[in-house]
Amino acid sequence: MWPLSWVHPEDENTISIEHQFYFGPSLLVSPVVAENSTTATFYVPNEIYYDFFTLAPVQGEGAEITVEDVGYDTMPLHIRGGSIVPLRYGDANTTEQNRELPFHLVIAPNSTDQAWGYLRLDDGVSLDPGDATSDIWMIYGNDTLEVSGSFGYGQGNVVDAIVFAGQIQNRTISINGQSAANLVFDSGNQTLTAYGLNLPFGAMNVTLGMVQGDSGSGNGTTTSGVSSPSETVSSVMSSITGSVTTQAASVASSASDQASSVSDVASSAIASAAASVTA
Repeated sequence: MWPLSWVHPEDENTISIEHQFYFGPSLLVSPVVAENSTTATFYVPNEIYYDFFTLAPVQGEGAEITVEDVGYDTMPLHIRGGSIVPLRYGDANTTEQNRELPFHLVIAPNSTDQAWGYLRLDDGVSLDPGDATSDIWMIYGNDTLEVSGSFGYGQGNVVDAIVFAGQIQNRTISINGQSAANLVFDSGNQTLTAYGLNLPFGAMNVTLGMVQGDSGSGNGTTTSGVSSPSETVSSVMSSITGSVTTQAASVASSASDQASSVSDVASSAIASAAASVTA
């Protein structure tokens, strides 16, 4: 966990922020700290962010914003623009089961339409995994995502979906020169998703192209290469939401543990002070 001032040293407003933090370099966590509150006020630096659950863009202005109707089982969570976040999708009760789940790659570009990410994979058990590791670099720019690196760990490494955030119009997606058949464009949240890929998580080149005859951003959600658009859209969007919700649960749990730890320390200090005064 990193304080905001570490990530934004040029922004003096972040120095005094105590409750927000970054979970890794890409996730801005803004816990609800008032008891029984469903409203959260938090600081958003002067950058582009994306709501973790919907991937809708949020333009920060170096000021606080207020969010209403925050559920008791969640918290405001945002992906920093310029990030590529690989998320395991599905249900798992153990880390071993989790390593069998497919990936969703979320590309969240910054204001210059660039993003990058890094992922290291191994079996999570061996003290010395040797060559059975993967060091994966993901770089996006000029409408192209390039995935490269070493891919020595092959267990369960499948990419099921690639999600491009911040897309204001429908686009085509080509993967290693082949057009992706199953696409969903959500103009409301500005996302473009290729799904049902079942690709080995290896070196790949993913390119965004223009849709022939497309004259604007369109409205609603558009699908291609599917037999039942309404059912497919519902299923895919539910799948994506489920993916980020599952990942967010671990972040929320971590934040909750940290908050409980601080509370315990404070209670202990107060009790000690009270005993001293009584004595």
